[in-house]
Formats: sequence, C-alpha cells, structure tokens
Amino acid sequence: MISNQLKGLSATKLKVILMASILLLVLVACTGFWYFRLFLVNYSNQVSADNVAATVSSNEVTQLQKLKDELEINKVAVTRAEKIVADSTHYQYQNQIIDDISSYAAAAGVTITGFSFGASDTPSTQSAASTATSIAGLKTTEASISIKSPVSYSAIMNFIYSIESNLTKMQLTGISMSKNATNNQVVVNPISIKVYTR
Repeated sequence: MISNQLKGLSATKLKVILMASILLLVLVACTGFWYFRLFLVNYSNQVSADNVAATVSSNEVTQLQKLKDELEINKVAVTRAEKIVADSTHYQYQNQIIDDISSYAAAAGVTITGFSFGASDTPSTQSAASTATSIAGLKTTEASISIKSPVSYSAIMNFIYSIESNLTKMQLTGISMSKNATNNQVVVNPISIKVYTR
C-alpha cells in the first residue's frame, strides 16, 4: 500500500515534502533554541542578582559586626554619651534639680538661699513653674540660684566646676560676682543655670 502511495508521488512532490519537513524541523529547532536561550539569560540574571544580594548582605553583616565590636570597645564612651542629657522623667520635678544643685553646693561649701525657675529674674524658694523649650530635640529648663554672700572664692569656683563638669546635664549661663572690700571673699549675684532634658 505504501509502495502504491509512493508510486503516485513524483520526484518533485517528494522533494517538496522533504524540503517542507526539513524547514519545519529547522523552525521548531530555532524556536526551541530561542526559548532555551531566553531561559538561560533569565536564569543567569537571577543568579547574578542573588550573588549581588548575597554580597551586600555579607558586607552588611560584616559592617554590623564591626560596629558591634567598636561599641564594645568604646563601651565607656557610649555610657558617658548616654549620660550627657538628663531624662525628662528623671528631671520631671524641680525638686530633683534642686536636690542635684544643692548637693553640688554642699560639697563645695556654698549655701543656697533660693531657687527660681523660668523667666523670673528674682530668685524665690522652690518655685513650682518652669520653662521648657525645645532646642534641637532637647528641652531646657532655666534655673536662677541665689547664693549666701559673701562666700569664699575657691568655694564658688568649686561649685561652678561641679555644675560645668556634670556631662552637660547642666550648664552655667550667667554669673556676676564682685570682691568684698572687707575680706578675701566675693559677693555673688544670682547664678543662671540651664538644665538639658530629652
């Protein structure tokens, strides 16, 4: 039967059928190759992206480890930095500020006669109102302190040193004093102090 069908085909028809079959196979092969190549390109891009992400992640882990090591090495500096600004909750009440300043005064041998908080220039005993303003993310509270005068110059200098060396929780903003004519002491006008809180 096949031989009968082949007898009905001329050489030209057979040649055309073979050429068409070969052309179809070439087209199928080219299409398959193109899709395979596209798959390989996408796979290669994905692998490259994963490699970059892995490298970045590895670098970040390395940097974080270095930062952790540096923080561990500089633990003392970190602890001091945390103490630079007082917590608002710690200084929520003026009594705490008064207690801190009073302890500095007692250690220096200075007697405080009154405190004033806020805009008032006249010192009074433990006023209840304070002024807090926001400066670069920090709050400040102004305090004015009256000192019993005359007082020893070295005592007032020790008191000022205690305030200025407390890691900037407090900062002296104004002081005026004059030499006492009768002895080797000084008369001190009210001292202005700024307390920093966060």
